[in-house]
Amino acid sequence: MAGCSIDANFQQSSADSQQLAQLTCNTLEHLRNQECFSLLWSKVSSMQEKLQIDEPMLPRKHKAPRRYEVGDGQGTFLETVQDYFRAKYYVVIDAALACIRQRFDQPGYQTYRRLENLLTSAANGTDYQQDLNFIAEFYGDDIDKVLLQNQMELFRSIILSAFPTTANVGVRDIVQHVCTLSPGVRMSITQVCSLVRLLLVMPATNAVSERSASALRRVKSYLRTTMTDTRLNNLLVLHVHKDRVLEDCLNEFVCGSEHRLSLFGKF
Repeated sequence: MAGCSIDANFQQSSADSQQLAQLTCNTLEHLRNQECFSLLWSKVSSMQEKLQIDEPMLPRKHKAPRRYEVGDGQGTFLETVQDYFRAKYYVVIDAALACIRQRFDQPGYQTYRRLENLLTSAANGTDYQQDLNFIAEFYGDDIDKVLLQNQMELFRSIILSAFPTTANVGVRDIVQHVCTLSPGVRMSITQVCSLVRLLLVMPATNAVSERSASALRRVKSYLRTTMTDTRLNNLLVLHVHKDRVLEDCLNEFVCGSEHRLSLFGKF
C-alpha cells in the first residue's frame, strides 16, 4: 500500500517532487539494514504458516558460464534461504534508489528544482539568493532580476497573510494561492506569477503525457478512423483532464442555447 501511495504521488503533474523524492530515498536507505529485513522475514514467515504455503527453498546451484569466469576462484553460493532473500532484498532497494536518483538528478531537472526552491524559500523567509541568480541567468531577458528581487518581499507578505500559522509552505499551496489572487494583486508581483507559470508548464513528471498516449487507443478506436485531428485533440484533452474541465465544458456547452439548457439541464 505504501508503494502504491508513493507511485501515485510521483505521477502528479505538479507536486513537491523534490521533497517527495528525497523523503522516499531517506526512507529506503533507512530500510536497508539487517533489522528491517529480519522484521520483514518474520512477517512473511508468519503469513506463510497462516496461509499454508510451502516453505521457500534455495534454487539449484548453477555454475557460471565459462565466458563469465574470472580467475581460478570457486563460485560463491549462499547456504541458507534467508541469506538468499536478504541479497534480493538489498538489490530491490538499491535498484529503487538508483532509479529515483537518476530521474531527479538529471541536469535538465535543476531548473525545475531551482524554481521550487526559489518560491518556497521566499515564501518561508529563508535565503534564496543563489536560486534567484540561477533562474535570472538561465532565463536571461525573460526575467527581470531587479524587479523579481523587489517583488519577493511583497510575495513573502502575501504568503504570510494567507498562511499565518503554517510553518513550512509547500509548492502546491503557493501555486493554488497565486491562482486565486485578484488581477490587481497579480500585477504587483508579475515576475513571481511568471515563475509560477513556468512551474506549471514544466511538470515534474511525464505521467500526463503517458496517460495521453494510453488514452489514444481508447478514444480513437477502429470505429472512429475518420475522426479529424482537431476533434481527436479536443476529445483527448477532455478524457485526460476529465477531473478538471469536463463539468465546466459541459455547462458551457449546455448554456449556449435555451434548447440545450431545457434538454440537458446543468451538470
